[in-house]
Amino acid sequence: MVTNPAITVIGSGALGSVWIDYFRKAGFSIFSVWNSTSGTVYDTEYGRTSELDYSLPAEESEIGDIIIITTPDSVIKSVAEQLANTDIDWSDKRVIHCSGSQPASILDLLAQKGASIASMHPIQTFKKGDDSDRLKNIYISLQGDDSFVQQLKEIVEDLNSTPLTLDENQKKAVHISAVFASNYLVALLNRSDTILKNYGVEEGVNILEPLIHQTLKNILEKGAVHSLTGPISRGDSSTVQDHLDKISADKENRSLYMALGRVCLGIAKNQGTLTAEQISDLESLLE
Repeated sequence: MVTNPAITVIGSGALGSVWIDYFRKAGFSIFSVWNSTSGTVYDTEYGRTSELDYSLPAEESEIGDIIIITTPDSVIKSVAEQLANTDIDWSDKRVIHCSGSQPASILDLLAQKGASIASMHPIQTFKKGDDSDRLKNIYISLQGDDSFVQQLKEIVEDLNSTPLTLDENQKKAVHISAVFASNYLVALLNRSDTILKNYGVEEGVNILEPLIHQTLKNILEKGAVHSLTGPISRGDSSTVQDHLDKISADKENRSLYMALGRVCLGIAKNQGTLTAEQISDLESLLE
């Protein structure tokens, strides 16, 4: 009988907890779990646990076969350096980090010790309390040692998710795109919510829910170029001028409105429905 490799997770926050839940349900043994102050080593044979007052495995008896690093991006390199400075034999170890912005090569010190390295980044948002269902039916980017990436594809496919094999530049582009699509979307909807509540519409952004859902549906089905509606898409410079006048006292909102307006104008040009005069009028307003 083939035995699944034992798993060590370094970083037990939202994403780390999700991976722990997946591997347990998939029949893998959780060998040890580490956070910023302590670690827990599980002896599954005797049903015992050892609580340790340090934050990283220091010897062979404290680490599994596959090590998953789900710490904040800013400490991944330091974690790799500290692990590489132990007496652990890395020749049969496989080390993964789950950062979207960092390449697998940030683990190079462990590769030099003999480990296989890769990054495995779920293109999804996570919060504390999520379980492994959050890993299902999504894209998960993979980058690193070719043979190890092939093994990780099996895990991704077991989740009914889609493996996305990338090079370093593509990986960075995916993360930048994800920040625009997720984090900056939150910022934009927060602005919408604030504007509404400032004018006494206490329901705030909730009144826009059907509009938001339909817009996203349109983009995913037809693409962004064919989904833009509103005043800029129809060349309505008088409405744009009215909006700018209304928020003239709020320099930050006005600046953001104009910057995004220029992006929308670029999309509208690609739609090919605006006249040269409409484009010129809008460009003058949004400069």
